[in-house]
Amino acid sequence: MQTPASIGPAGEARTAAQPRRFPELDALRGLAALAVVFNHFVVLWRGTASPAVQIALDAVPLRFMWSGHHAVLLFFLISGFVLTLPYMSAPPAYPAFLARRICRIWLPYLAALALAVAGAAAFHSPIPALGPWFNQTWSAMPTADAVVDHVAFVGRYPNVVFNTAFWSLVYEMRISIVFPPIAWAVLRFPPAVVLPAAFLASMLAAWPASSPSQGDWLPTIHFAALFVVGALLARNLDAVRAFHDRLGPRPRRIATCAALLLVAYDLAPPERSIGAPHDWLVVPGLAWLLMSAICHDGWRRALLSPLPAFLGRISYSLYLVHGTVLFALVHVAWGHVALPWLLPAYVGLSIGLAVLAHRLVEEPAKALGHAIAGRLARNDAGAGRPANRFAIREAGR
Repeated sequence: MQTPASIGPAGEARTAAQPRRFPELDALRGLAALAVVFNHFVVLWRGTASPAVQIALDAVPLRFMWSGHHAVLLFFLISGFVLTLPYMSAPPAYPAFLARRICRIWLPYLAALALAVAGAAAFHSPIPALGPWFNQTWSAMPTADAVVDHVAFVGRYPNVVFNTAFWSLVYEMRISIVFPPIAWAVLRFPPAVVLPAAFLASMLAAWPASSPSQGDWLPTIHFAALFVVGALLARNLDAVRAFHDRLGPRPRRIATCAALLLVAYDLAPPERSIGAPHDWLVVPGLAWLLMSAICHDGWRRALLSPLPAFLGRISYSLYLVHGTVLFALVHVAWGHVALPWLLPAYVGLSIGLAVLAHRLVEEPAKALGHAIAGRLARNDAGAGRPANRFAIREAGR
């Protein structure tokens, strides 16, 4: 799937009174991206494993380490948090904001798309023994229509035929396009109004049958509601920190264990279908993990240690390329090497390719976005254009 995924990456600017970045959130995003990497392997392995292995994979408390869908939801919360911060003091003009997001999300995605299309062209054949999840990707020769749909990016189309991780990026980009009014609403109205409204909109949008893997439009509302949760945490960051500190060490440890168990099990059986009601069950746990990453000194030190920090730097590229590595490995090795033995090669090659993609594509795309945004900002200043209409200053709330 930067995110989407999609996990797509969040913005960079911060308020004047706070650090420019929260590097610990980059590291948290990196760990979440690694969970997605493991998740796709576990989903594939589980379908061919013995009943005993399936039970172990479903029952072990460490299941949060491969809770891939929940990791994508965490991406959305982090994006909502980080993207809201500039609107609390120095909101960017919309063209500059959108230019950064397009360069940050779409340009690296295009490079990953080219790689995935090449893989589909080389290995386009189903492997029936691996089940429907595996065979929704790379099961047919790429078509021009499918490639055009993916390049256009934010429309409605089957978005997992080339890479199973791309679905979340469609929603990340859609929500980015409309994020300024979301930030305005979060900063303008009380949380007691915003959060119930977001929850209700999410549940109403989930009422008809809809599929993120088809790029349906209604899930955009649901995932935007998760951005709202992150935005609310940003708006109330001082209160969040005070609440965290008041709890004391033992209650915080209990809350962290509860959050990890909730992420692992979300009060639903492992075969449950993903959807808004189940997503909201795990949101409190994800919000606690985000809050702990910012507020807990021990968590911050751990997240800023070399390995998580490294994963944070390459997290978006890792999210983009790991599916292509997995599917290529499986197509090459199927019938010759048992699936579990592919795990070290899968993880190692995914990280190696992500490092290259980060250096050769992601960093230049990010720099281009900043350059374009800077030029747009200078042009706006020179033309004397009015400030962003969605600006909400701290003193005016």
